[in-house]
Amino acid sequence: MQQAFTQGDLHLFHDFTPLFPLPAVAYSNKNYALEALFELLGLILARAILDNRILQIRLAPSFWKIVLSRTITWSDFHQLDSQLATVIQKIDESNVEEMDLVFEMPGTGQEIVPNGRDLKVGKHNLQEFKNSLLEWYMIKSIHPQLTAFKKGFNKVTLFYCRSSVWSASA
Repeated sequence: MQQAFTQGDLHLFHDFTPLFPLPAVAYSNKNYALEALFELLGLILARAILDNRILQIRLAPSFWKIVLSRTITWSDFHQLDSQLATVIQKIDESNVEEMDLVFEMPGTGQEIVPNGRDLKVGKHNLQEFKNSLLEWYMIKSIHPQLTAFKKGFNKVTLFYCRSSVWSASA
């Protein structure tokens, strides 16, 4: 199962296991296909859970936390990209001014807040920068995939719940 979603030209996930979606900006011209595939994944996993089937696919625990609307932490970030998370956490008030940072994802130029290119990171907003980066990396950058996954997952589970209610009352 995992191979079906990770092989070929799809590039839906980071190159590590457990799987966590790549940011949606990587698919700017293929969002329709991206969303359809994540909706399909949600359908398949929901059906497998309801049928008590085991599938060979390891989604990152942090992905499930996001699906379940649980709080994401730096520990979750470390599990996905320990190198980047460590570098970001080492930025402190003593060295932030020298780094000439703005509110963008390091290495990509992707703004993590509106007008992020124009917002310089300093001592006064360092924690806001770190929190915005965590939220962008873990939640905002995968919003289309997350929404599509939940849509597919909910189609199966809501149908099952409705069927159970109607059959129980018959």
